[in-house]
Amino acid sequence: MVSLPVEPVQLTDPEADTEGQAAPPLIFRHPLRMEFEGNYFEVLAYLNELEQGPWEFGWRQLNYKVSEYPLAEVTIEIETLSREKSWIGV
Repeated sequence: MVSLPVEPVQLTDPEADTEGQAAPPLIFRHPLRMEFEGNYFEVLAYLNELEQGPWEFGWRQLNYKVSEYPLAEVTIEIETLSREKSWIGV
């Protein structure tokens, strides 16, 4: 597992006139890259658990490559959002 650089999230149109309006809350995207190996059903079960868990991760990218049947090498980038820039670290 590798923690990727934190990214600020733009919540408003940068060209919109915001004079006199309250600033939107600052949100940060915290991406992670994980690499693991498993057969199709193990990977599917893990991804289902990841989606249904309490962590509220979103997917960015998923690469699935069969290395030697039935095993596959999987690389997945997931992310979560936070109001804290240093919320997560690996």
